[in-house]
Amino acid sequence: MNNESIFELGIDFFLRDGESKVVHEDASKTVVWTRQGDKLNEEVYHYNFQSVLDANAEAAKEFNRNGKLGEHVRVASIPASIYAEWEKEGITDDDAAFNRRLNDPDYKKFRVNDLRL
Repeated sequence: MNNESIFELGIDFFLRDGESKVVHEDASKTVVWTRQGDKLNEEVYHYNFQSVLDANAEAAKEFNRNGKLGEHVRVASIPASIYAEWEKEGITDDDAAFNRRLNDPDYKKFRVNDLRL
């Protein structure tokens, strides 16, 4: 296989439907990709909750409100366990409630910028 043909490979080469693979692992997290049909899901498992908060604080420091934001701007990083609790509460299904939760000062450490939702 030459270097040019590797770019022509489809997702089938890397993941079969229903298959999961660890694509990144370090001391603070594991990233797993799971294929479901044409959809690729990414799950991040943090070993240390503080690492999520530290990464969010670093991203917030680097955020430039005056730069070009585009249509999609990352606003938060929420640990999967917290997100699952919010799902049980119905917060994730209600955009207004979800925005209120993320704008709440009690959840500020999940935010990666200071934009109001």
